[in-house]
Amino acid sequence: MYKPNSFELYELLCKSDYEELKDNQFAWSLFDERMLRDIQHLRELFGKVTINDWKWGGDNQWRGLRNPASKWYSRTSQHAWGRAADLIFEETTAENVRQYILANPLEFEIKRMERDVSWLHIDYFNTGAVSIKLFSA
Repeated sequence: MYKPNSFELYELLCKSDYEELKDNQFAWSLFDERMLRDIQHLRELFGKVTINDWKWGGDNQWRGLRNPASKWYSRTSQHAWGRAADLIFEETTAENVRQYILANPLEFEIKRMERDVSWLHIDYFNTGAVSIKLFSA
């Protein structure tokens, strides 16, 4: 089971899921290993990145794993299966990171990215395609 070096569970789980799972040694297995490796790589490349910030008093707790309590929950969303994350970068823009990923696809296992948003949405939806797909919500 892979655990990224510079992420904590509270960055990927909502508050209630974190409280329930924080001491569970297998909680990291809820997430797709490809995603965990890619978010670690992105943090190493681009510095400070935030997914969920509820632990520090922020409003975001649904940018990682989503459960039915989230108003954005959908059973077909990659977020519901631990295969998606929405990232905000402190030292660069999401568009700069998207362009880097598209220019260097072999560094990542990302299957899709959302376009025209101020955050970086990455996911691992089985598209059957070799290249990274861009989509609009």
